[in-house]
Amino acid sequence: LKSIVTAFNQLKEDIRVALLTQEGNIPALEQNAHACKRLWSQIEEHTAIIPLPQKEVLARSIPSMIQALDLAKRPRDDFPDVQPMEVKTLEYTGQRGHSRIVLNPEVLEATHHHQGPTELGRLFNVSSRTVRRCLVDAGLEKPGQPVYVDFVRETESGLEVRRLYLGSSRSMKGSYLLDEDLDDIMGNILESFPNIGRRMIDGQLRFLGHHIPCSRLQQSYARIVVHGFIDGYLRFITAIRAANNNNAETVCRLFQEGVSANGLPSHV
Repeated sequence: LKSIVTAFNQLKEDIRVALLTQEGNIPALEQNAHACKRLWSQIEEHTAIIPLPQKEVLARSIPSMIQALDLAKRPRDDFPDVQPMEVKTLEYTGQRGHSRIVLNPEVLEATHHHQGPTELGRLFNVSSRTVRRCLVDAGLEKPGQPVYVDFVRETESGLEVRRLYLGSSRSMKGSYLLDEDLDDIMGNILESFPNIGRRMIDGQLRFLGHHIPCSRLQQSYARIVVHGFIDGYLRFITAIRAANNNNAETVCRLFQEGVSANGLPSHV
């Protein structure tokens, strides 16, 4: 009896799935109908051990399953009266590379409140950046802050364009330090800690309240030159300074300051 009940429950689940997924697939539906008939024949062979209430349930259910499978074999005539909505289209821009992917603004308007760009990208099989761009193009999202801003300053030699890089992370606002100010801070840090690494420099700048992109740190680090003089016998640093150039005048000026503070060495 237990095996018959288990087989009936499994058959009921198989029929439910077949009716949902195999509509119009005659071979698959007939296979499930044969399974129903085989189970009914087994029930008739062991009818003596099946209680009457359960036998009545089986007698009503199995013919209903077979009838539902027969109805599912017939083609349906309730075809959709409208064309399916296109979620994404390709737009040729006339430039090199792949065509531009454009997502349907109506679909984005209905879905972007419930899912973020990453989840929508997986759903539409596009990148999250494409979803973000389409949201901005459709006016559903505001554009983010620019990566950099150019400032024009008037100097003695004429107009000078300074490029200020802003932070691109949502959780971190970019610093509004100009390159000259950043170089001064970097120089002070390197002058106090000559062996400090770039990661520790980044931590020191964050402590001071400046969030600088790695690219700007590398550029500033490359512009900084550390000049130093050390006593060959005592290993005493007589002068050290970080500068933004490697000119001879800068090195000579530092040497003279070291001589004024510690005396003239016997040889250099």
